[in-house]
Amino acid sequence: MTDGEGNEIFSTESLSDPRQKKQALLALRPCGWKLQTQLWKNYGMNTDWPVQISAGAISDVVTTRFNTDSAIPRIVSAFRRDWKTYTLALAVALTPIPASLLARNFVSFYVIPSASMEPTLLKGDVLLVEKFPRVYERTTYGDVVLFKPPPTLRDIVTSN
Repeated sequence: MTDGEGNEIFSTESLSDPRQKKQALLALRPCGWKLQTQLWKNYGMNTDWPVQISAGAISDVVTTRFNTDSAIPRIVSAFRRDWKTYTLALAVALTPIPASLLARNFVSFYVIPSASMEPTLLKGDVLLVEKFPRVYERTTYGDVVLFKPPPTLRDIVTSN
């Protein structure tokens, strides 16, 4: 980047006069230009990088990856271009959240912590507990039923 007199500068902030800022020459080149040079030659495009342009020819809010003002337009543009891909990725990423929230309301896992229920249940056994057994009327004789103890039973257990 050079000022109007050809002196090298690294930022337009060092220039005090607004006219000087607009006359400053910027050296621009696209990201990845070294890798894409052969591709551009195949299509007959000019590969003389960097290109010099005056700062006055560029708007105040330049769309670059470093400018926070350009983040939303870049996201919208990418979504418009590849909306199917982004929609699928978003769906795959977010699917476990509602699925786990729904699942924890219907079933739970419990591990048997002690040998107090032997020989029916062994220490370390894992139980899958259905939280709405009466909805499906699947409980039969011999099923293990878990329940929340009534307050009086809790008091007896905690007092001993």
